[in-house]
Amino acid sequence: MGQITSVGLGPGDFGLITLDTWDKITNTDKLILRTAIHPTVAELDKRNVVYTSCDEFYEQGASFDDVYNSIAQKLIEEAKNGHDVVYAVPGSPLVAERTVVIIRQKAREAGVKLNIMPGMSFMEVLYQRLNIDPIDGLTILDACDLENLPSEMPSALVITQVYNQHVASDTKLTLMENYPEDYPVTFIRNLSLPDEEIREIPLYELDRQPHIDHLTSLYIGKMPKNEQTFDLEPLEDVVKTLRSPGGCPWDIVQTHKSLRRNLIEEVYEVIEAIDLEDEKLLCEELGDLLMQVVFHARMAEEGLGAMSGMKYLVNNKAEEILAAISIDGPSNDVMYFNATGMINYDVTYTGPGGHAYLAFGTPSAVQAMGRAIAALSDIQVPETPKTTFTVSLANGGQAIHGIAQSANFKINMRSDSAEVLAQMEQQALAIFQQGADAENARWQKPGAVKVTFSKIMDVPAGSQSESCRMVQAAKLATLACGITPQPRLGGCTNSNMPIAIGIPAVTLGRGGAEYGTHTVDEWFDPAGVYVCEQKSLLMLLALAGLTDVTAAPQL
Repeated sequence: MGQITSVGLGPGDFGLITLDTWDKITNTDKLILRTAIHPTVAELDKRNVVYTSCDEFYEQGASFDDVYNSIAQKLIEEAKNGHDVVYAVPGSPLVAERTVVIIRQKAREAGVKLNIMPGMSFMEVLYQRLNIDPIDGLTILDACDLENLPSEMPSALVITQVYNQHVASDTKLTLMENYPEDYPVTFIRNLSLPDEEIREIPLYELDRQPHIDHLTSLYIGKMPKNEQTFDLEPLEDVVKTLRSPGGCPWDIVQTHKSLRRNLIEEVYEVIEAIDLEDEKLLCEELGDLLMQVVFHARMAEEGLGAMSGMKYLVNNKAEEILAAISIDGPSNDVMYFNATGMINYDVTYTGPGGHAYLAFGTPSAVQAMGRAIAALSDIQVPETPKTTFTVSLANGGQAIHGIAQSANFKINMRSDSAEVLAQMEQQALAIFQQGADAENARWQKPGAVKVTFSKIMDVPAGSQSESCRMVQAAKLATLACGITPQPRLGGCTNSNMPIAIGIPAVTLGRGGAEYGTHTVDEWFDPAGVYVCEQKSLLMLLALAGLTDVTAAPQL
């Protein structure tokens, strides 16, 4: 059986490779590089050093963990086949090198001898360039391992391997949970190389740098105590738990109105503490007031909004509205001039419940919900007009060993046609009841599980001609800003309400870029959003004085 020796290629400058490392590299017939994308490798080529690289794994792996495990497995197999392998990595094998950690574990399990030679990492160069001493406190993390970032960072921080724009964006968003968005950070690239970059930037500009690659790192100095941010997340989590199904019965039923008196009382108590000049009491009362603020914010977040602002305007001020301009969605070229209808329902199943063993045969609210969801999933919708639906936020049951007493889900239905949407709504309503009936029939206990449902959002569909003055003005305004307009037939926006009753309306894209909409990975970059204001102003100027913006323009 062979063995594995891990060496480091240094931070980039060929002169920073140790003599011991160079001796190993030039006296082996099995040199494997983690990656050939490293400045030192060019010098190996000049000196006719023969090697193979593991770059192919980066193209095949679904994640960095997959890549690193594949590399480690390859080295173990080479050693088992009798080869003495020299495995070379960028920097030092002992600093921020995940593959060496995995190889160490796999080698121990496989009985393969592993030697790790010390080398010079980019950190030594960084200490010199930034004039810092790690003894004062320093945390080093890989950009792909930021879930280990402490909520209160006690020291300065170095983040390595900020590979690309996407990783930089994720890094920025993670850091902004603990640092102010304009906190100064040091952008580091090509350290020790002739084109080395070291410059200070505000945190929010991290993913906007022109050159970001595998030699990009980040240094964040320790935040002064007076700048450290207060994290509301633990309190928010507590309130969310209290308001969630299975939480506190009292908290669950509260509304903005029911808590109005409590909020007023807390404000008066804060004022009283101020008048008494009692700092300790003021701190306590401000905490109580903050709890009220967070609680109201949570209730507002739970609400669906349902475009209530525009509904109010249309229902109460329709005679005063000649036309409407809304702003929604990314990209400056997009514009919506037709309205996709949307209906949301909240569906709840309730039953007697019972012990999973002792009461077996009792209809279950969760199983009734499952039957309904399965049937809803089989609804057939037309390709044209575009029609969609999705079930989400399903939950139920109290314990794994209990027959569920209650279960709840929500369904979102959309269509470019009001008629088709109405038909799908009727199908869904019938299926809600069928879920309960089927579960009761399965156990021959009619009426045991009951279903209730309520409409929680109803946004009307509508259409208007693309040739009307409103839409043409939007196109011309977009063109005037140097952008080719991309009209969209569908879209559920604040334009729905005016379009549905014959008021011309257009929704303009707000600009910027977004990713992962309605997911936990969602992010938004506001670059170029000012163009939206320009388009809106140009539209207002173009439409000013027109009495009929629905008419086709006179050519």
